[in-house]
Amino acid sequence: GPYLQLRTQSSIQVRFSTNSWCNAKVKYGLNPNNLDFETPNTVGGLIHVVDILSLQPKTKYYYAIYNGAVKLEGTDQNYFITTQPTGDTQKVKVWVTGDCGTAYQNPNQIGVKNKFLNYVGDEYMDAWLLLGDNAYDNGTQLEYQDNFFNVYQNDRIMKQTTIYPVPGNHDYNETTQITHEMPYYDIFANAGAGQMGGVPSLHKEYYSYTIGNVHFVALDSYGKETENNYRLSDTLSPQVVWLKADL
Repeated sequence: GPYLQLRTQSSIQVRFSTNSWCNAKVKYGLNPNNLDFETPNTVGGLIHVVDILSLQPKTKYYYAIYNGAVKLEGTDQNYFITTQPTGDTQKVKVWVTGDCGTAYQNPNQIGVKNKFLNYVGDEYMDAWLLLGDNAYDNGTQLEYQDNFFNVYQNDRIMKQTTIYPVPGNHDYNETTQITHEMPYYDIFANAGAGQMGGVPSLHKEYYSYTIGNVHFVALDSYGKETENNYRLSDTLSPQVVWLKADL
């Protein structure tokens, strides 16, 4: 990382890993050279999840990651803009990618990323939607590191734009299709509580969110719900019942 999750009008979540055990924190503010605020230290470890709260809507914040007084990561490219108020008529810009974690240093994967960055220039992207098959072949932790993070983490898109994912069949396997115990659900935040708008699904697999005047729905098309092994196409499944309520 760092990579961003659970973006709202007043909060955001920063996630990152370190290669040695530490208590980390995030400093943030309105100027990259004057980060006035900081979060409490994380509990310690290699994987860190930091929630930044009490922010202002539609506001640009810069941030950096620290271990005590030592800055681990952070430049003027590390920033995010909190979500615009519901109904705001500002255009919403999103990057949508499917099967984007094909293989480490895959020339096609890197070519798509570079063409996208060249095309958007300095424009801020409100969302990065992952449509599934985010790390080939089996969605393991190592495959996510090699085929996803190692390809995208040093570019501004991951440092600036919140990721809104759904899983695909390559994020699952034959066993996890039922148990749902796989790295995907550890890497990405559970948005089922309705933190970003919409009807709470109370499930980690599917959720909805609102950015300005646009409402998005994220569905799980491959995993089975343990109760009766429901799939997305089963109209009585909890996912479809929730979807109808949300829409």
